[in-house]
Amino acid sequence: MYSGASISLFGATWLKDGCSLSTQSPLYAALAHVKVQNIIEPSKNVWNATSISNLFDHNTTQLILNTPLHPLVHEDKII
Repeated sequence: MYSGASISLFGATWLKDGCSLSTQSPLYAALAHVKVQNIIEPSKNVWNATSISNLFDHNTTQLILNTPLHPLVHEDKII
């Protein structure tokens, strides 16, 4: 199951369409060490929509939630 443990939330191009999140905003600078796994519901392999919407603005939240989590991927890799 995809865990997101080895993919940084910021800087890596893990979002749909090859986008990445930036820590340019002072609001996000404190989250620079966070991994993608921290915004996934691990037992269900779905995004934790509540956590995501609490952390990010509406547009970023939608970008993340529209990025698919592939159920057949068993190791972290950006595809």
